[in-house]
Amino acid sequence: MLTALIFERMFNHMDAIDIKDIPPKPEFRRPWILYQLSIRGYSLASLAREYGKTRQQPIACMAKPYPKWEKIIATKLGCQPQNLWPERYDPYGTPLGMVRRSRPIRNVNVNDSTYNPRGGVSARTRTGSLR
Repeated sequence: MLTALIFERMFNHMDAIDIKDIPPKPEFRRPWILYQLSIRGYSLASLAREYGKTRQQPIACMAKPYPKWEKIIATKLGCQPQNLWPERYDPYGTPLGMVRRSRPIRNVNVNDSTYNPRGGVSARTRTGSLR
């Protein structure tokens, strides 16, 4: 009974991390996050299995912005993603650099005889007449 009580107290304080304990430098943060996950019984591979994804996705989160996995890892550690990766978030908690670029819209008249769906120049445009 005493052992169970000690074990429970030992792991109850690990529910959430103290923000002051997070290393300020990104190069020290990765091993620290892996260590914090391991003392809670998780690894990046086990998180990937739990969410039905490949191992490479949470690993990629450590090197480049990946808001979905950042949130999953931060939740497992009991904090917010902007606390673990402050350089990837603005002060309001919005991920930085997540602007999606769409392809430019081309003004194309499909009924035009010079339209080529592959994007090249048609034979009529090159020579002036169809060969």
